[in-house]
Amino acid sequence: CAASLLRAISVTMTAGAQVAGYKTALIATIPDSLSQSTTDLDADSLSNSQQALEVPAPTPSPKNNKRKVLSPINAACFKCICISCSSVFSSITNLRPSSMSKQNSKCRCCSIITFAIDMANSIELVLAANSEMLRSFIFATSMPTSMILDSIIKAISNLQPIPMFISQKHLLRSTKRNIYPSVTMATIRLLGGTFGFQISEHPTSLDLALNQTTDLNADSTEGKKCNCQLPASFFSIDHTSKRDTCGSHLSYTSTATRISRFYHLRINNTNSSAKKFAKHRSSRQSKAPPCLPLPDIANLPARSPLCLAARPDIATLTAITRVNNMLSNFVVNYFFKILEANFRNILYQEFLFDFVKREGGWKQFLQYSRREGHSINFFDKLKISNYICIIPICCDLHWTVLIRKFVGSSWIIYYIDSISQGSDTRMRQWHDLFADDDLFSGTWIKLKIIPQQELECGARVCLHGLCFALSWASAKEIGRQLERTRDLAVRSRLLVSRICMDGNWSPQGWLKSIIGTPEPVIPR
Repeated sequence: CAASLLRAISVTMTAGAQVAGYKTALIATIPDSLSQSTTDLDADSLSNSQQALEVPAPTPSPKNNKRKVLSPINAACFKCICISCSSVFSSITNLRPSSMSKQNSKCRCCSIITFAIDMANSIELVLAANSEMLRSFIFATSMPTSMILDSIIKAISNLQPIPMFISQKHLLRSTKRNIYPSVTMATIRLLGGTFGFQISEHPTSLDLALNQTTDLNADSTEGKKCNCQLPASFFSIDHTSKRDTCGSHLSYTSTATRISRFYHLRINNTNSSAKKFAKHRSSRQSKAPPCLPLPDIANLPARSPLCLAARPDIATLTAITRVNNMLSNFVVNYFFKILEANFRNILYQEFLFDFVKREGGWKQFLQYSRREGHSINFFDKLKISNYICIIPICCDLHWTVLIRKFVGSSWIIYYIDSISQGSDTRMRQWHDLFADDDLFSGTWIKLKIIPQQELECGARVCLHGLCFALSWASAKEIGRQLERTRDLAVRSRLLVSRICMDGNWSPQGWLKSIIGTPEPVIPR
């Protein structure tokens, strides 16, 4: 190996010496005159390149002397003079004019309010031209506070023709925060000033400036307001219009009228309004819970939980998502009471299994209840095919569920269990316990078992009851979809925890392929 390495080195050195000798002989053949001219040319090129590289010093000019760089503070030196930055608006509310970097430009708040005024005017024009749509819209404003916002949005979407400036994006909630756009909320508040409804407990700056009837109606047309008992089917943009039946003015003041009166308000009468706003703001900040940022951003009050009498304590609700924690009767009962309050096709009687077992069977329970006058409404609804009866059963520290549903032309009683061991025995026991040929008749069917992963049988009972009550798919398809779902134990617990914590129904994205997007009714 060493000999081979030395041989390679010697060959390389020999080749290098030959190349050097060849270059020397080639240079010797070049004439001296050519070499001298080339040297002179290189010197001239070098001097020219050095001159080209020299950068001339900048000469001061009058333009450069006058130019000054604006600081970030001095750049925004023009005040916005639009509606929400006007002196009248700022004197009534606690908002202050915005500073803009360009003259005659609008701030974001003014742009939203200006566009909201255009949207409100276009909606009122359609309502003024169609009395039927006006009745529907006024009916939507009479809904409870927790439902009024969605009902108004639905009423606006049903207007024909579609009002100008209204697009589909204005009628949809954003996917990130699940709230409507700011311009939509401002539009609905302006409509609230017209038709006299409220979407929040405390007024905002827009309400105080543009919807205060005591100030905006100070210069209203003389004449009595309409107090007749006829349906409110008359509305006009012009505040001087009168009703044909009684010849009096209506109590509705259009947005256009209020905006025109807003610019004629006297500033010296607004100190009391500013104090009133400060009082409302301080009371709101003192009463608002610190853990609810979304209702504060949306400027909407939180929906009060349903069925408060059956609501478990906070410690029990917090433990729902704990692994290997078996749900209590109170949690499962509260879950199905919320579903029954939101969906009219769900029929649920709390602690029904315990009462039937105490009386010794369904027939004995039926006789006892009729004798005492209990559960009469429940028994009447069992005969109606539109109702789906859900009976959760907790026995021997295990949850199962019975779901009675009218399928095709007959009643079917589905038995759902999450443990295969002893499942057939339990089904026979419940069949004998609920044996009846009248009210609780039907064909018993045991569905395919999806084994539980831990002690989530209570959460699975809630999940199965929800899916079979709200889905139009067949039992096999529902079971197939649930079997494909990953982390079913975790998802089931989170489902129960979210609905019970909120005290209201909330859409579940991962169940959309099974139950779709069911629309809850007004809580009863």
